[in-house]
Parts: sequence; structure tokens; C-alpha cells
Amino acid sequence: MDQEKAIDDLAKHLIEQYPGKHDGRFRQAAVLGRIETIVESDRSPFAKVRDIKIVLAALNKVDDTA
Repeated sequence: MDQEKAIDDLAKHLIEQYPGKHDGRFRQAAVLGRIETIVESDRSPFAKVRDIKIVLAALNKVDDTA
């Protein structure tokens, strides 16, 4: 999957899930849960780093628009 598309899809999901301007705390908690799941997975270290970068970029994108 293209990284930009993955970032956009995740950002859209986070905005739909937590649409309010003051929901940043909940978005961050959701992202931390996702990162924890990635870290505990059996994927290669390179895939984990790539996935974590995607999650953080999506959170950054949402924080810029929200």
C-alpha cells in the first residue's frame, strides 16, 4: 500500500472516530494503542518502523487539520 494513501486513510479514520477539536487526548490514546500493537507484532523491525512512521504522520496530519 502506498504510504501517502495509508496516512490519509488513517487520518480520515481518526477524524471520523474523534471529530471534536478537544478530542486530541483520545486520538493520542488511540494512536498509542496502535503503536503498542505494532511493537508487539511479529513483523520485521523495518516493517514496524515503517508502520509507526505512518501512524505518527497520520496523527500529525489530524492535529494540523483539527
